[in-house]
Amino acid sequence: MAVAAKVPAILERVKPYRQDLSKKSHIILGNEYEDLIFTELKRNLPEGDFIEFVRENQSVDASLEAMRKGVPLIAQAMFAHRFGEFEWLGYADLLVRDDYELSVSADGSLTAIAVAGAPKRPPKYVVWDVKSSKKESPKYWKQIAGYAEFLQLHDLASEQPVGVILAGRGLVRADVSESIETMRESRVRLFELMSLVTPSEITQAFSPLECCAEKHVCEDLYCSYPDLCAKIRYERDSLEQLPSGLPQHRTALNAAGIFTTKQLAAWPHDLQIEGLDNRLVQKYIHWSQIIQKERDGGAYFETIANPKSVGLPDASAGDLFFDIEWFNPLEQEELIFMFGVVDAQAKFTAFLAHDVQQERVAFEEFVSLALNKLESYPDAHIYHYDSPEPHRLRKLSVRYEILDVEVKRIIGAMVDLKTIAKASIMPGCAGYSIKQLERYYQADSSLQRGKLVKGGDDAMYQYHLYRVLSVANRTKEAAEVLRVILDYNRDDCLSTKLLAEWLRSLGPDNESI
Repeated sequence: MAVAAKVPAILERVKPYRQDLSKKSHIILGNEYEDLIFTELKRNLPEGDFIEFVRENQSVDASLEAMRKGVPLIAQAMFAHRFGEFEWLGYADLLVRDDYELSVSADGSLTAIAVAGAPKRPPKYVVWDVKSSKKESPKYWKQIAGYAEFLQLHDLASEQPVGVILAGRGLVRADVSESIETMRESRVRLFELMSLVTPSEITQAFSPLECCAEKHVCEDLYCSYPDLCAKIRYERDSLEQLPSGLPQHRTALNAAGIFTTKQLAAWPHDLQIEGLDNRLVQKYIHWSQIIQKERDGGAYFETIANPKSVGLPDASAGDLFFDIEWFNPLEQEELIFMFGVVDAQAKFTAFLAHDVQQERVAFEEFVSLALNKLESYPDAHIYHYDSPEPHRLRKLSVRYEILDVEVKRIIGAMVDLKTIAKASIMPGCAGYSIKQLERYYQADSSLQRGKLVKGGDDAMYQYHLYRVLSVANRTKEAAEVLRVILDYNRDDCLSTKLLAEWLRSLGPDNESI
């Protein structure tokens, strides 16, 4: 509310944390898919049967006028409705007059066909949303419910179910009557809260910074300030710092008067918490104590098992440390565009691919390198962090129908260091991403994290940017973007190597730091 009210002090504070959502890979892909669908409809329908509003001509009046004229298909219609002193605003991806049906044409593109019967007067419309995902989600219907209600308010809503256009032109439909009622109830509660104050009354003192109610909201959805949310949770010593802390568990802890990890760390071990198994309570208490030790004294962890006893092999001169980067091109199979490897001497090698033909070659080159190492050093292993690498090696072997035996040999020699880390240490950061763990093995002096892309999703955006620059023949700029991604991948491989070395240094004589 303070940001919307443009409170200067709040705007200044949040500015360094704001992220450009248009650079998130799933949003880029979604926008590209929308553009593709609208291009197909425009090409396949007679002139005048499809119109798309753009920023320059978007307005509620223009959208209503197009519907009342009976335009068969309307893209990006602008909706707004005032509820008392509040206004609701949104943009519907696609409106289809209900005497038309969407269908897939012989060439695989999307079109719309007029069905028998005269159009209704006034015309009635069905709301469709465009999603680049392959599966529907309940949240899609909640979003569409707002647009369907707007049509109802203007006597323009069809009785037919609303729909979603999924990846590959999959068409799914649903009745959103219940979703509309749920949305109305939620809106009433929201407006009641908002009516307690006017924009002119929102000041820095009135509006302490809030974060998303659940951290997965800003990590997985559309929060513009995820780093700020994380900072606020840390400053408040929120229970959301606990790993795998489920909302219902936090509710039980709150009911017992526990709202911070400091309070939980001091909870008597013999005192039960209603609604929680005591073993789970003890685990949360232990985690909270470790979190507090890191908050009070800097990087801290505890060893709960010798890493070698939970599957960490001895080092070998033939060891490899492996990380891949991938991209999801519109309407194509996922592309593994980078196979990065650091060897035991910290030498970095990368196999690059910018199309499916090159992907197969890069895949074969990596497999050849890995097999040569394993044959030359029978005690060697290939280390990675989390599951993408073995999973995608299997997929490539199946996709190209090659190297089945060789890939099985490689996967048999692979070691997932995330599994080892989770079984052997409890870190004070209460998380197990490799970038969180780097503080414990002083990786900063060997890596360039501050100068490179921020993570896997940013690497996908950077590769999208590389492709755009390449198509535009801006070769020098494209090469620089690719170099940044290469440096990022090298850091991931090198960090995996440093993590393996650090884990080997832990044992019974090094239980905590």
